[in-house]
Amino acid sequence: MTLKQTLIGIVAVILVGSLGFYLGSLGGDVSTPSLGGVTHLSGLSVGSDGFTSTGATTLSSTVTTGGVVTLNAGQLRSYTNATTSVGSGTLKLSDVNGYDVVLLTPKGAAATKTLTFFASSTAATWLPTAGDMQETCFVNGTTTAATTITFAAGTGIDLESATSTLILPANDTACFKFIRQSATASTSDISALMIRYVDAD
Repeated sequence: MTLKQTLIGIVAVILVGSLGFYLGSLGGDVSTPSLGGVTHLSGLSVGSDGFTSTGATTLSSTVTTGGVVTLNAGQLRSYTNATTSVGSGTLKLSDVNGYDVVLLTPKGAAATKTLTFFASSTAATWLPTAGDMQETCFVNGTTTAATTITFAAGTGIDLESATSTLILPANDTACFKFIRQSATASTSDISALMIRYVDAD
């Protein structure tokens, strides 16, 4: 055996030992891939046909799936935009983008506040493909009966409602489904479908 071969052998032993020490320091069940292509790492099973996690899993970035999502234990949607106070004005895309619920607390004297949606031209990347949809609910957080919120359309926003009113009374909720309409060469219009829920007890 030449000196070169001996050195290569020593380096290989060091690398394998270091790798074993590192994996052992993770504190989990670690095994090398089997014939089925499965690796186990502290409750995570990764195979050639997918992976399984037996513990709580936190993902801190965007997740895209091309398959059906099955939820066997319910769903908690907790991405909320809690505004401290609002008056009449124009909503920005950032007020709505991705949020499940927007909590509104009207400010000033008791009166109707008008919130106008942003122009669809400022939201081209929000719902980029025809048929893309987001659902967001708005809560009028005041208990002052005379303080209502009226929703108005921005340019390119098509407001649709099952009733003739777009007014949200005090302490009530309205949910919108925002749907990107079929695009043309000059528009990226968005339908805003409103369902209003009023206090029934």
